[in-house]
Amino acid sequence: MPLETYKKWSIAVIVLSIAAIVVMATITSKQKNEGSSADRQETVQPNGPMLEPEPIKEASAFPDDPEQLSAIGDNYFEKQNFVQAVIVYEKTLKLNPDDADTYNDLGLAYLYTGRPEKAIETIKKGTEVDPTYQRIWLSLGFTLLSQKKPEEGKQALEKAFELAPDSTVGKEAKRMLGLIKPN
Repeated sequence: MPLETYKKWSIAVIVLSIAAIVVMATITSKQKNEGSSADRQETVQPNGPMLEPEPIKEASAFPDDPEQLSAIGDNYFEKQNFVQAVIVYEKTLKLNPDDADTYNDLGLAYLYTGRPEKAIETIKKGTEVDPTYQRIWLSLGFTLLSQKKPEEGKQALEKAFELAPDSTVGKEAKRMLGLIKPN
């Protein structure tokens, strides 16, 4: 398996694990907080060990090759250095605005840096760039569910499932759909 494919699958496994934790926490939190203010938003923070942050590098410090940038961004993402990943992914999209995978990764990095609305906006843009990219629909559903938008999240997860029901992403979408409680 090529290294790039391995990295992408590794990221997918990490994201899906975090997704499951966040969805379960959201459902549990919603049950505990029945009657609390509906307009309150909570920020998702990544779980895991605290890593020593690397110094922030400006976008100009990175190469101008979108493939190299994507790999660098993925490396920062895997190390949970989401602030730096955002900088790299933003530069990647300036050079290659038709890369749905980078919209997906940037959106998740925005989510993990406490900017959920920017995450949703970015991931939705990626669905416009490539509406057949299954993973971005899963990420959109996850992001919307984490922001207590179950109806929109359900629609995105249904789209992810419909694109390829028997794939790993399709099965995860179905599992997440099963976690959504009816109103």
